[in-house]
Amino acid sequence: MLRLVLQRLGLENKYETIVDREHTEILNERLISLDISGLNIETIPTGIFDELQELVYLDLSNNNIYDVSPTTFKFLSNLEYLNFSGNRILRIRSGIFKGLSNLKILKFSDNQIDFLDDDIFDDIEHLDILDISNNNIEYLPASLEELDVEEFNISQNPLKFA
Repeated sequence: MLRLVLQRLGLENKYETIVDREHTEILNERLISLDISGLNIETIPTGIFDELQELVYLDLSNNNIYDVSPTTFKFLSNLEYLNFSGNRILRIRSGIFKGLSNLKILKFSDNQIDFLDDDIFDDIEHLDILDISNNNIEYLPASLEELDVEEFNISQNPLKFA
């Protein structure tokens, strides 16, 4: 399965490197942790993670990703850690976290995000850590009020309060 994901990302030649990473783990032939950070990925093909339902940890940080489809993570109900820090994302769209009911850590720091849809966090129930620092966010969505996070980092944003 990992080979197919890497092939669709155009990274099949980096298979050995990715398997050797500290945060990539295959248990009983099932991929539960995937670290594909710092590999200059620009796009995430539709359906790339659809068959990785066992995935718990996903690190996509320090790439050049500029957009994420709302259906990218829809089958990753076991995902607990998602890191998109250090990319070029402009907007986090509604529905992107649909199905991520077990998500505990979410990192979108060091991007270019300037807008968060109002209902963006509606589907997240158990979030402990949210980091959206160092972006261009001026207004926070109302759905943030519903979150009961232990650690929330919004520093380095040009926030405006009405």
